[in-house]
Amino acid sequence: MRTPRGGRPAARLLFSLLALALLGVAPARAVAPNFTVIAPTGGQRGTSVELTLRGERLADAAEILFYDDGLKADKILSATDKEVKVLVRISPECPLGEHALRLRTASGLSALRIFYVGPFPNVEEKEPNNGFSSAMTGTSVICGVLLLVTAVIVARAFRVRRVAAESVL
Repeated sequence: MRTPRGGRPAARLLFSLLALALLGVAPARAVAPNFTVIAPTGGQRGTSVELTLRGERLADAAEILFYDDGLKADKILSATDKEVKVLVRISPECPLGEHALRLRTASGLSALRIFYVGPFPNVEEKEPNNGFSSAMTGTSVICGVLLLVTAVIVARAFRVRRVAAESVL
């Protein structure tokens, strides 16, 4: 019996079926978590803050890793595929400025993101605030604003007083 293209018909058929079966199976791969939003973006030294991390592949969140002393994730409050809520304690001795963090999940480690620590209370932005009559007022506060549009008018009103140069941060 003559075989097509010089091969054995049974072996060719078996090889073709095996190749099709392997192509039809999607490989199960671990994919790293990715979060792009931290809200609020910072907190006051000596307080605890509830952070919300938003992104993708977050449901199996296991730990928040901080690379500096003074920040500790006390508890993961909730975790879904798109959002993780975590309670973070900021010690009174925590250095001011930016601090790197990562999210560790069962499937991988996120990229570095930045969280800010300041000396003043963090207040949420309240709308409307696009004019002097509706401006938020406050002294020594940090307003956590996440800008997602290109043109926004945000008004803030502050009382200014003269202080000695040595008492300025």
